[in-house]
This record gives sequence, structure tokens and C-alpha cells, in this order.
Amino acid sequence: MRVGHVSSLVVQKLETMAFDGDLDELRSKRKAIMTLLLYAIRQERDGQPEMFSIFLRAARASEMLDFGWHHVDEFVPHLYYNASPCAVVLASPHTPWHSFIEDLYLIERWTEAVSLVPYTEEIAQSVVNKLLRIASSGTISEYIPAEVWLWLKRRPKLPPTCWGHHFGTSSQVVKVVRGLKDVEVLKSYLLLIWSEWSTSWDELGF
Repeated sequence: MRVGHVSSLVVQKLETMAFDGDLDELRSKRKAIMTLLLYAIRQERDGQPEMFSIFLRAARASEMLDFGWHHVDEFVPHLYYNASPCAVVLASPHTPWHSFIEDLYLIERWTEAVSLVPYTEEIAQSVVNKLLRIASSGTISEYIPAEVWLWLKRRPKLPPTCWGHHFGTSSQVVKVVRGLKDVEVLKSYLLLIWSEWSTSWDELGF
């Protein structure tokens, strides 16, 4: 059976699972789906984005906070070295967090990709989602260029279940955002988390 035919069958299967919204099936196939990520990213880079798009749809449809699989972690640097800027940004919310802590090149590659991608709502969601996760760590948040924070002004509506939601209102993130001394970014951050999460001013330390 030709590789192209197999690829088409995989895309169809993933698409069916994502559109059907069968959470149990998506979650049970999570490991198998994650093993396809590198191949999907290679195809996207070569002008065939179908499998990568369906991967993203399946990951979001699963409604899992962590869709990743630890056996794929070692391939994450390879992903960032070879992926297009768009793929780096869109895949980043679904790649393991500790890889960023262990390899600061990933932060550099991610911020470079963010500077190159055009705005779409999906891109903005991915950027802000990952940005809030990175900012929650005092050890690496200092490596985020100030211009990346301007994406907060887009105020994208984040998925109900994501790391940005989970860490976005932490005291560390509040500290980092206030430390930027950018009134517009701070206002956008507060409006985003207020509208998204109904967080109280007391919880934020204001």
C-alpha cells in the first residue's frame, strides 16, 4: 500500500474522531496520535498541511490539559529545528513543558517563530496560551522578548481546557506582566483574564 494512501486513510480516521467528538476514543488514541506529530509537521512544511490540521483539531477536541506523551518528548527539539514557524507556534501548546526548561534554544526558536507568523485567531490563541505557561515559570520568563507580550492585545478567546487557563492567573504571571511596565499590555491581560475566568482583583493582588 502506498505511503500517500496510508496517509490519506490516517487523515480520514483522525478527522472522523475529531468531528464526532468521541472523547473516550480520542483520549484512548492519544499516544498513537502523538506519534504522528513529527510526520504531520514534515508534511506541513512540504506544503501538505492536512494531517497537521487534523492533529490540532483532534488535540483540541480531546479537551485534555495535557495531550502529549512522554515517549515523544525526546523528539521535540527535532520538531522545533525542522518545523515551519506556523507549525512551531500551533504545535507548542501540545508539546512538553519541561523541554523548554531543559533547552533554552526552544524558547528562542518559539519566540522567533512568533515574530514571523501572520495573525489569525488560532495563531493568537496558541501564542497567548504558551506565553502564559512560560510566564508562570520565573526561571525562563525573562527570555521572552517584550514584543511577544504584544500578542495579549489581541485578546484571543482561549480553549476552555488549556495551560493558559491553568496558569494564567498565577501570582508569577501577574508579577511578570506588571514588571513589563506597559499599561496597554497590562490592561489587555486583565481584560482577558477577567472576561475569560471571572478572576477577582484580590486574587490578582490588586
